[in-house]
Amino acid sequence: VSAVNSHYAITKDGTVFSWGENLYGQLGDGTGIDRSLPVQVKDSSGSGLLTGAKSLAVISGSAHVLMEDGTVYSWGRNNYGQLGDGTSTNRSLPVQVKDSAGTGVLTGVASINAGSETIYALMDNNTAYSWGRSNYGQVGDGLTGERKLPVLIKKSSGDGALENVTLVVAYDYAAYALLEDGTVYSWGRNNYGQLGDNTTSSRSLPVQVKDATGLGRLEGVSVLITSDNSAHALMEDGTVYSWGRNNYGQLGDGT
Repeated sequence: VSAVNSHYAITKDGTVFSWGENLYGQLGDGTGIDRSLPVQVKDSSGSGLLTGAKSLAVISGSAHVLMEDGTVYSWGRNNYGQLGDGTSTNRSLPVQVKDSAGTGVLTGVASINAGSETIYALMDNNTAYSWGRSNYGQVGDGLTGERKLPVLIKKSSGDGALENVTLVVAYDYAAYALLEDGTVYSWGRNNYGQLGDNTTSSRSLPVQVKDATGLGRLEGVSVLITSDNSAHALMEDGTVYSWGRNNYGQLGDGT
């Protein structure tokens, strides 16, 4: 996977290689030296290698790895707390993402995804956490600002966690959650209508994506992807819906 000028690969044995730009320590080799050949990401001590990696989410300046044991390691740029270790200190070696209290580590993570300086973790219990930048409310906890530790993504009411989540995806400053019932919630920046709620108002709590009439909710979604400030939903009946930015006709509606 790639992010701007830095590139990453997980090998079959669960180690991670990286190469390219290393301005913020985002290659995870304990240095700030750019690399024109792959180097192995080290462990937190710097004396061994990071092992047990399962999947990667990368953004400009930082990398985030889901481990086989359901924990997450991060390294690189940390100006918005996107490494989830409770600080805003850049790291050239991996650090474990902490829990919400900051006293332990986040466990039970099923998958990770990243927007622009914001990281999202889908949990085994079908809730989701996020941390990092939240200038448009994209962490989804009802507030703006930055989060240096994971916070629960809340319901639209702000009362309790958003539940029954099967997928969390993000692009730039907006995020989306696909639920077990085939409906979609979204939050964050909405300048192009990318949240699908028939407004251009940014949201710090999840709102339901509406149907094409704007009167009900979009239902029957089986797959959800995001691109440049737009979202695209594959429906159970094999049709596709899209919404958001359309400057190049990326919504596929002929306009």
